[in-house]
Amino acid sequence: MKQIQKREPESQSLELGGITKVMATMAQVAQYRPRDEEAAFQKAMALLDRSPEFAERAWYSIPYAGREGKVNVEGPSIKAALALVQEWGNSIALSTIHEEREESAKVGGIFYDAERNLFIGKDLIVSRWRKIKDSDQRVLMPIEQWQNAMNAASSKALRNAICNGISEDRIERFVGRAKEVVKRKSKVSAKPMEDRVRSCLAAFLKLGVSRKDLDRVLDLEGKAWTEDDVLRAGGIFNAIQAGEASVKEIFGLDAPLSSQVAGAPSVGQAMEGAKVS
Repeated sequence: MKQIQKREPESQSLELGGITKVMATMAQVAQYRPRDEEAAFQKAMALLDRSPEFAERAWYSIPYAGREGKVNVEGPSIKAALALVQEWGNSIALSTIHEEREESAKVGGIFYDAERNLFIGKDLIVSRWRKIKDSDQRVLMPIEQWQNAMNAASSKALRNAICNGISEDRIERFVGRAKEVVKRKSKVSAKPMEDRVRSCLAAFLKLGVSRKDLDRVLDLEGKAWTEDDVLRAGGIFNAIQAGEASVKEIFGLDAPLSSQVAGAPSVGQAMEGAKVS
C-alpha cells in the first residue's frame, strides 16, 4: 500500500505566507477600485439567464429529517459559488489540504474579501475508511478513490467559506434565480408532466434509486408529482452528482458505479422530458 505522508508544518507556513502577501496587495488595490455590490451580483445573475445549462447544475438540495418534519437544505453548487466570487471582485477563494494522514485528512476552504478585510476559513475532516457492502468490515479506500474523496471535501469546504462571505440573502436570490431559469426552459419545451416525471425517474434509476425511494424521501407516496416536485428531485440529483451527499446518505441505499452517476442527465433535461438511454 502506498504510504500517505503527513504534510509538514513548514510547507503550510510557506503556503499561508504566500496567501498573506496576495491578500495585502488586494487590500491596497480594493481601496482605489471598490466594487458596486449590486452591479456585481447582477452580473452573476445574468450568467444564469445566458446559460440555462449552467443554471441546471447551479444549486443542490438535501432533505433532512428534523424535529418538525423533513426540511430541505439548499445552496449553490461549487461552480456557482466560484462564479459568484469571479463577479464579486476584490476577493479570493481557494481550497487546501492542511494535513494528510494514512487514515484521514483535514481539508479547508478560504474566502477573503479585500474590501472588508474579511477572512473566512472552513475546515472539514474526511476519513479514508469505508464500509464494505453487506458487512461490518471497514477498509481503506484505494489511493485514487481517496484522492477523489479529498478533492470533493475540499470543494465542499471552499463552497462553505464562500457562502459565509457573501450575504445570505444574495445566496438565496441566486439559487432562486437558477430555479426560475430551469422552470422557464422547461415551459418552453412544453413537454407533458408525465414525460418529465418519467425522465426524472429514469435518471434516478441509474443511481439505483426507485420511484418508491424518491416518493418516500419527497413525501409523495400516493400523490401526483408537480413541477416543483421535479425541481426538488433535481436538486437532490445535483447534490449527489456534485458529491454534496451520497445515495446512501439520502436514500439509505448503496451507490452504483460512479460512471453511471457521471453519465446521468441534468435536472433540466429531466424537466424537459429528455429521453434517457
